[in-house]
Amino acid sequence: ARHRHVAGKSKVLMEFGLRRAQQGPDGAISASKYCFMGGFDATSNVLAGHLFGIPLRGTHSHAYVSSYMSLDEIPDRTLRNKD
Repeated sequence: ARHRHVAGKSKVLMEFGLRRAQQGPDGAISASKYCFMGGFDATSNVLAGHLFGIPLRGTHSHAYVSSYMSLDEIPDRTLRNKD
């Protein structure tokens, strides 16, 4: 709730604490739930999103990025290439 208070109502707050949760998966799920209750808008924790109806947001998978040796190997799927 303190984060929401400082950020204000116009900012979008997303919780990404799953990887750093000290109490394991159960602690991470609880933390995601309480962040949402405290005013965060979304979580990266897919299980918490499913269990508690929290909107999901995130970034791309680290495994996806690690699977390529260089930027040249990554397929470019931007809209400009669909013309």
